[in-house]
Amino acid sequence: GYRQLDLEQWSMISAAQVDTFRGLVFATLDPDDNPNVVRDSLEQLRGLAFNLHERNDRFVFLAEENPHARINALANSQRIGPDVVREHILGTLTKVWGDSKRTAVYADRDKSRLEEQLAGLRGQRPRFLLSTVTLEPDSRLALQNLSTDRNLVLLIEPKVHAGGGGSYNLLSDDDLAASARRIEACALLLESRPSGQARTVYAEVKRTEQARLSDSIAERYGRYIAWHRAGASGSEVDDSWYTAHPLDSF
Repeated sequence: GYRQLDLEQWSMISAAQVDTFRGLVFATLDPDDNPNVVRDSLEQLRGLAFNLHERNDRFVFLAEENPHARINALANSQRIGPDVVREHILGTLTKVWGDSKRTAVYADRDKSRLEEQLAGLRGQRPRFLLSTVTLEPDSRLALQNLSTDRNLVLLIEPKVHAGGGGSYNLLSDDDLAASARRIEACALLLESRPSGQARTVYAEVKRTEQARLSDSIAERYGRYIAWHRAGASGSEVDDSWYTAHPLDSF
């Protein structure tokens, strides 16, 4: 995806100061070309090239590694698998919600484990059930019926609508997964006890991505289900059984 230069352009580069964005633009572009192409390529390089740095508007190659490139490389590697991403998203979801003593989480249609969670919350009023997916009417009732005191269970869902008419799943959200992968990458890099600027960058990026993940998860929630009537799990359920109310805040 990078711009390819011909021999004449390379000869112009060799005779010009091209270690700045302005110099690269003058050395490589024709009058009708878009300078943003060069800018975008440089941004890609800064995020991928381990030894490319920007110092006072100049691009230089140094023996010292670019910590941002190291984060990007590790975050997109196979060292960080889907289970780790899932743990970060679910852990952040629980932390942002904050009321773990009264809350069960439904993820990936794991109803047997969810039933145990709800049973362990007996005595709590109300009990909150956080769903990581947007549910159909019959699925909402099935989850509600997992508790013997179903009128005490408040079901809370994401307010996001998936593209193509499908069900939105928090654990399949690419933006959340990207933040989770960068958080894990920074954590792994900090375990190697880096020194100087690298340690500062890894710690700062980890804090920034954790805050972004927390805010993004909170933004994706926004409604709870208030039931008007209930019935057996095999009943035909529609939207008239309940009302989806907006949350004031997550």
